[in-house]
Amino acid sequence: LVCDSECDVVRAACKLNQEEIDQENDVIEDIYQLDDSAYAMICHNPMVVTDEENCFTLDYTGPSYYLWAVGLSLAVGFSFLNAVALNLQKLSLNWHGDAKPVIQQPMWILGFFLLLLGSVMDFVALGLAPASLLAPLAALSLVWNMVAAP
Repeated sequence: LVCDSECDVVRAACKLNQEEIDQENDVIEDIYQLDDSAYAMICHNPMVVTDEENCFTLDYTGPSYYLWAVGLSLAVGFSFLNAVALNLQKLSLNWHGDAKPVIQQPMWILGFFLLLLGSVMDFVALGLAPASLLAPLAALSLVWNMVAAP
């Protein structure tokens, strides 16, 4: 629910805009002036402007911290898979050198698919949690790389 002071502002805007429509009055405070679409959406919608107690009903209930935790876990998993995948690819290239093309090196291909899986995980994580929470976790790849590097 929106607080009563905000409800009063919207009611005043609806009232002033209705008077403007009725009387064609050009003198209206800018802070209360609503454009036509906002006026129709707010002032003529019984789901938005209700009685004095409820004033506005909002569907948004706040962030889902459960989804943030899932997104955070996926981002940590991505950083780990990223480090492992890059190390597998580098190890495969060191073992085989130029003797085999990378498409024939199973360890390099495994690293590629792990990197692909990690990138999908990161994409899903960004949909579940805010980027401001996940962006610092990208540096975690450096930590995993120090641990996993041969």
